Amino acid sequence: MNFIDFDQEKCDSCYKCLRICPTKAISFNKDKRRIIDELCIKCGHCQESCPQGALEIHSSMSVVEKLIAKGYEVAVSIAPSFAGAFGLDDPLRVIGALKEMGVKYVEETAIGAEMVAHEYDRYIADNEQNVFITSCCPSAYYLIEQHYPYLASLIIPIVSPMIAHAKSIKSRYGEEVKVVFMGPCLAKMAEAEEVEGVVDCVITFDEFYQKQRMSGKSLRDYEPESFDAVSYKRGKSFPMGGSLERQIKGGKTLHNIRVDGAE
Repeated sequence: MNFIDFDQEKCDSCYKCLRICPTKAISFNKDKRRIIDELCIKCGHCQESCPQGALEIHSSMSVVEKLIAKGYEVAVSIAPSFAGAFGLDDPLRVIGALKEMGVKYVEETAIGAEMVAHEYDRYIADNEQNVFITSCCPSAYYLIEQHYPYLASLIIPIVSPMIAHAKSIKSRYGEEVKVVFMGPCLAKMAEAEEVEGVVDCVITFDEFYQKQRMSGKSLRDYEPESFDAVSYKRGKSFPMGGSLERQIKGGKTLHNIRVDGAE
């Protein structure tokens, strides 16, 4: 599941991508560059670090447009971090842009995060183990599975907020509704591929922003609109560093170790 392509013509062999890759999943061999998929944890740091733009994430905006054109009802699950992603005076203008594009429903993934938090509570309360590992980021799990497999049994076996929310959307609006997740990172594309039949498509904030730029209309030109369902504070706080550890209760006294970033 390789979601990043190398543009060999743009690459000037600065090796910034190789130096920043936490799992050394990039191969340079003469004039050939490639990402070693079995080592890649889909964190996207290589693409972000490339000054030449030689690494490009596969875009799925055309897939979303085709679904709408074919008459499907499309629901967008948008990551709560959207509020600070576009530099807007009112982040809800993003909903207006999505609705004008033809999206039927727009909800915050925080709804799924709320559901996941309650399941975490239940799992921690019902299990005797003393150590639990959890993250909303698939990259963290790929890192453990590939490089620290002896820790895999400590991962709480509950789906991510994206998957939980997508299942909720289909249960409420109908299985025929196409669910699109919109968020900041590459890793969700891999997760959507792994959990089949739940999330139909994943797009990044950057893809959406670039699409709007190409249309000639600024996101500031759209009227703010409301979400189609209410999301609550507990779920909204998931993107904030350390919020997850404050949310999990489980009826136990836990000593938390928090890790942010790739280090």
